Amino acid sequence: MNTTPDGKEESALRAGTVKYWEDVRSGLRKSPREVAKENREKAQLEFYELVRKQEEAEERLANQHEVLNLKSEALTGRVLASKQSILAAAQPWLPVTGVYFLVQRNVIAYIGQSVSIQARIRTHSTDAKILFDAVAYVPCVQEDLDILESLYIHMFQPPCNGGATGGGKAAPFSMIQIAELALSSKGKLTK
Repeated sequence: MNTTPDGKEESALRAGTVKYWEDVRSGLRKSPREVAKENREKAQLEFYELVRKQEEAEERLANQHEVLNLKSEALTGRVLASKQSILAAAQPWLPVTGVYFLVQRNVIAYIGQSVSIQARIRTHSTDAKILFDAVAYVPCVQEDLDILESLYIHMFQPPCNGGATGGGKAAPFSMIQIAELALSSKGKLTK
């Protein structure tokens, strides 16, 4: 008797194979084709079930959006913006350099400058000394921050910028320095 590489006798393998096919013919076992066919059918049914569940979830979500839109319309007179319209309108959040104005009840309460106005205003929002309900800003290059802030402070005299010696408001450049700059042929002033 010959042996196979795994040490089993050839006759035993033949006997097992013969028994397997006898079982298939008698209906005790399924043929490889039948097993493959059943597996395909099972996979197809599982796929259709997943598709059905996905459609149900999308329908529930659509119904939820409809309900929320009805509530929004009743409460605010407006429907909610769609996810697509919000994403289409999204703008990049980039730091802005410039002079900013903190406004309280239509009064410019404070004037400041920053290379990142959004971050700087965020720090002011936790400061109880400066109250504001609106914000405005004028973008500019970093080199112009001190002079522009000074000009705006001297022009508007915001109450929260503090006092300077001589009765004016504290600013990076005094009015005398600004006058010297205006008369200067260089066009640049040092503090």
